[in-house]
Formats: sequence, structure tokens, C-alpha cells
Amino acid sequence: MLTPFYEKLHITDTVSVIIVSIALILICGFAATRVTKRLRLPNVTAYIVAGILIGPYCLNLVPGNVIDGMDFIADIALAFIAFSTGEFFKFDTLKKSGAKVMIITVFEAILASVLVFIITFFVLGLELNFSIVLAALASATAPASTVMTIRQTHAKGDFVDTLLQVVALDDVVGLVAYSIAISVALASATGAFHAGAVLKPLAVNALVLLLGGGFGFFLKLLLHKRSTDNRLIVSIALLFAFCGICAMLDVSPLLGCMSMGMVYMNLTDDKRLFQQLNYFSPPILLLFFVRSGLNFDLDALVDNSESIGTTPLVVVGILYFLVRIVGKYAGAFLGCLMTKKDKKVRNFLGLALIPQAGVAIGLAATGARTLGGEVGNALETIILASSVLYELIGPACAKLSLYLSGSYSNKLEDLAPIPATEPGQPPKSEVELLIARIQAGDREAAEALVEENAGLIWAVARRFQGRGTELEDLYQLGCLGFLKAVEGFDPDFGTRFSTYAVPKIAGEIRRFLRDDGAIKVSRGLKEQSAAVKASRSRLTGSLGREPSLQELSRETGLTVEEIALAETATAATESINRETGEDGFSLESVLTDTEEEDRMVEKIALKQAVSCLPDREKQVVGLRYFHGLTQQKTASILGISQVQVSRIERKALAILKEKLDG
Repeated sequence: MLTPFYEKLHITDTVSVIIVSIALILICGFAATRVTKRLRLPNVTAYIVAGILIGPYCLNLVPGNVIDGMDFIADIALAFIAFSTGEFFKFDTLKKSGAKVMIITVFEAILASVLVFIITFFVLGLELNFSIVLAALASATAPASTVMTIRQTHAKGDFVDTLLQVVALDDVVGLVAYSIAISVALASATGAFHAGAVLKPLAVNALVLLLGGGFGFFLKLLLHKRSTDNRLIVSIALLFAFCGICAMLDVSPLLGCMSMGMVYMNLTDDKRLFQQLNYFSPPILLLFFVRSGLNFDLDALVDNSESIGTTPLVVVGILYFLVRIVGKYAGAFLGCLMTKKDKKVRNFLGLALIPQAGVAIGLAATGARTLGGEVGNALETIILASSVLYELIGPACAKLSLYLSGSYSNKLEDLAPIPATEPGQPPKSEVELLIARIQAGDREAAEALVEENAGLIWAVARRFQGRGTELEDLYQLGCLGFLKAVEGFDPDFGTRFSTYAVPKIAGEIRRFLRDDGAIKVSRGLKEQSAAVKASRSRLTGSLGREPSLQELSRETGLTVEEIALAETATAATESINRETGEDGFSLESVLTDTEEEDRMVEKIALKQAVSCLPDREKQVVGLRYFHGLTQQKTASILGISQVQVSRIERKALAILKEKLDG
């Protein structure tokens, strides 16, 4: 049924409604982030709120059939989330901290579940099948919101490493707990309780885990020496295929996708693939979380007629919300205390485990289908309602815990110690402070400076579009050149950093384009070309003349057409960069104004040569030619005679000439 929004726009075609709805979801999700960004709230919160606002209980902009038809988004989003968490299950890391992380996870997951079960079953007197499944779901944490919050803040350190591993293991524990709980619940409801009913779901999850590992190994084989675009295509195809298999088996893809990511990471140590998927996944995660907000059933929650036994759902939901928070925080604290974790980890880890959404919502939907009736509906309503609240406060709490633990900071001075300024020198600018930190090995400062100068790098990269390389790849090359500029920059030379950086960025891109070639030739063609060249040389020696194509064909076993193709494909490409004469002119140099850039390149080469001079020669050259001081003034500063300055200067210039000429 169409909403008034579509009726007013006279949009009735089903395909049009779906497309417009998806566009509307994406736009509203994005727009909400503009507000939450000002409030310093994570993006996940914005997505949930956006879903509630455009959902059936507020603006009612998205038709119910579209919301229902987006069920598959949950599986796909969970697949991406689970695969990305697999990155953090490095075997070498687990050997060092795996036992501690497991203890922390068991404590916080079990304590949360136990407290929820006590409240629902013993205090409220609710049915066993409902209480045990709800308690099992309490163990799960939202990896998506946690991971997105960490990415947003660029947080790092022991606290983050522990948190990511606990969150990943949380969902493993949650899935196992849910498998046992749903089996016990069904057995309790039917009165047919036996060991096989409990062991079967565990066996199915173990099979999914092994299957996911096999997919991870297969992914490694398929991605060997693939281009950037093809790597992304193949990876997503396998993730979709695995989700489809799990859907046919009616099991969650979470464990298998996590195993897939873990196996691939440990076999290849390829972090680049995870970065590529991180660039692709935001729209999918946005759709998933906005849809969660769209599914929020306010009527079922506040209607007193909707109850389990004699307890209204709103009461059950509030108690579940509060008790789970207490259980998570207390369990994490006790687990960290048992493993002798740092005080900051012990005090604040529980705050970061509050978010709950994707995994719990997905499992609740499965549980509702399995249990059916009022119990199933009540289970899904409570989990969804509490998840909305968790995602409103949870990411903010996670962000607060990251800040309080010292895992990230918004202050420049907290990135690294500020280098001391020499007496009598003017204070250094913010850029110079960052550069000093980067040169001292501070990676966080490097990321901050690259992000700050992204516009400059993009501007230079766009100058080289249309030369056979994707703009994104040109940008990455530009970042490499930018970081090289940072490493070689010396503010004492009196040059602005941006002026120094531009030719470095351009030079790195030019070097790649020159070395890589404008036209990509397959390895097979290159091998054929080499074989033809060797045969041509051999036949020329034996025949005393240039061989014919037929003779080359007989010698190499290739057809005439294959010989022609191989030689043509590997021939030098005509380009505007090609030198046209002895003077070294190219068409590009004639058509474009590169005089300023050439001067900068020469200046950079000079500075690099100066950096190789002995200390005394470097000082003299710096004072004389970069600061414009006279020999007398230079001598006065260095505490030597003018004759000595003159002699050192001549020696330095001779060294520089040799280096620049050679």
C-alpha cells in the first residue's frame, strides 16, 4: 500500500516506488548525520533516528511492502560486519592475548545473560522459552556501531585492540548461546526435551564455521594478482554467495563470514581488502540501520494489552535495557580484574559494550519465526525497541569510553609530544608541529595531516586523469608523494610546505605513469613478444638477413597474426611526454606551462643534495643561499672567519655540482 507521500507525487509503479524509497532512505540517513555530527554523536545513531522519523509512526514516507522487502539487507550487512571483524582474529595476536580476551568476553556475556534471565523468569515470572531466549540475546553486542565509532574517531591502542576482540567474540558467544537457548525453548514448549535437540544447532553452526573457513581459503586463491576493481567484485560475490547458502539452510551467516575473514587475513595478511570493503559497505550499513528504525513498532510497546503474562511489554523492555547494561559493565570489570588489565581498560570497557543492534535484531527475527505467536512477537518487539535505545546511547557511550581511555583525542597536543622550540625562534605553526611529529614516527599525526591536505592531493591527482589510471589510484600515489614530502621537508629553508609538497606529489604520480606505461599488456603477450624477439635475433644470425613473418611463425610456433599482435602490443607508445629531439623537448612541455613546477623540482633536487653535505658545509649553504646572509654575517653566526666561510662555501658548491650533474 502506497503512503500519502507517493500518492501526492503520483508514483505508482512498483519499481519506481522501490528506487525512490531507497534514495529517500539514503538521503535521510545522510542528512541525519549532519545533525548528529554537530552533537558529536556517531553516525549509527543518526541512521536509527532517521528510520524512526520517516517510518510508519512519524512521517510515514516509506511503504510497508518496501520495508518488508528489505529483509535481505540484514543478512548482507551482517556478512560485511562479520567479515570485517575477522580481520582482528590474527593467530599471532590471539596467542598473546587470546586467553585474556576470552575470559573477559565470557564474564561480560554470561553475567548479562544470567541477570536478564533472573529478572524475567524468577522476578517477573515469565515463560521459560521466552526468558531463556531473551537472556541469550543479551550477550550479543553490536559490532557495526562499535567498529564505525572506532573508525570515526581513528582510535588506537590496547583498549581498542581488546574491545574489538571482545566484540567479535561476543557474537560468537551470542550465537552459541542462542543456538542452545532456542533448542531448550522449543523443547520446553513441546515437552520433547532431549540432548539431540540441543546438539543439532551447535553442529549446524560448527558446519557453517568450517564452510566459512573454506570460502576464506577459496577467496585467497581467487584474489591472487587481481586488480583493485576485480578484487572487490570477487570478494563481494563470495560474500553474497555465502549469505545465499546460509539463507537456504536457514542459519545466520555471521559465524561463517567471520571465519571467512579470519582465514583470509591469517593466510594473506592483506589489510588492503578490508579497507576496500570498508569503502563499499557504508551505504549497506546505512540501509540496514535506517531499516531497523523503520521497523520500530511503537504501538506494540506502549499498548498495555500487549503483554506476556501479566507484565506489559514496556516494563519488560525497560528492565531488559537496564539490567543488560549493568551485566555488561560489571562482567567486563570483573573479567579485566581477573586478567589484570590496565586500569583504563578495566574502568571503561563496559561502556563500549552497551550498543546492541544488528546481530541481536537478526537473531530476534529468527527467534520470532521459530517460536511464533505472542511469544515470538514480544521477543522481536522488545529487542528492536531496546536496540533503538541502545543505538541512541550506546555509540555515544562507546565514543566516551574511547576518549576516557585515552584511545583518541581531538587535541593536537595529544597526538604526540610537542617538539621544543629553540630559544629566540618564532613558535612553530600547527603544520610544522605535525610534520615534526611525523618525522619522529607518529602515524596518527601522519593520518591527520593527510586528511587535512586531502583537497590539495586530489587537485594534483586530477591533473593526471585520462592517462589509463583510476583517479582513486592516482590519489593514493599522491598520498605517497605527500608523505615523502613530509619526510624531506625542512622549515628552516624558508619554503612553505604546500609549495614544497606539490611537485613531490606530482613527481610520484609521474614516476608511476612513466614506469607502469600508459597501456597495460598481459603477461602472455609480453612472453610471446620476448620469444619473437629471441627468435628474430637467432634467425638473423643464421640466415644473414631479417627473417620473414612465415619463418618467425615456424620458429616460434605462433601464427602470423599472433606475432604481429605481440610486437605491436609491446611497442613503445606515442605520448605527449615523449622527447622529440636531442634537446629533450616534449609536446607536453611545449603545450603546458610547467616552468614554475620545473623550478620547484630543481629546488627540491638542490635541497636533497644539500641534505647530504657535511654539517658545517650544510650550515654555510643554508645561511648563504636559503637565508640570504653575507659571508661576513655567516662567519659571525658560526664563529669563524670570513676566509673560512669562503673556503667552506667553495667546497660545498663543488660537492653540490658533482651531485646534481651525476
